[in-house]
Amino acid sequence: MNDSHLMISSAAEDLLKRIQVDGIVKTRHEQDTVMVEIESAEAARLIGNKGEVLDAFEHLLRSLLNKQMEGFVSVRVDVEGYRKRRAEYLSGLVKNICSRVASSGKHEALNPMSASERRLVHMIVQEMEGVISESIGEKADRQVVIKPIMKKVG
Repeated sequence: MNDSHLMISSAAEDLLKRIQVDGIVKTRHEQDTVMVEIESAEAARLIGNKGEVLDAFEHLLRSLLNKQMEGFVSVRVDVEGYRKRRAEYLSGLVKNICSRVASSGKHEALNPMSASERRLVHMIVQEMEGVISESIGEKADRQVVIKPIMKKVG
């Protein structure tokens, strides 16, 4: 484990202690991001409703690290594989909605979600034919709308 991984692990462990959650922290490199994986018997508490606590934990960790280390540190935190399972679920959901929108010609809005999940949805929609996506709304009510691509007549 290199120095940056050690510093990131240490900061994540310290943050866990501060919020009084027991957990085991592991780090790994994935492209330009350090993945912080946490194993904990208190996973549900650390994830929170729709990943809100996990998003806040990740934000705090990133802010803490960016003050301690030189330059921007790209960190992604996952607890017990939650983000991976959520991404797989969203992928299936979005592909089904895209197929429905493309065949019906009627747009559909997804429930409000975090910025990282909206970004994932937009990336999935880009791979699908006959549909586009856009984010609408403000702050906690921001959601993705999937729309059919209107074919030009003439």
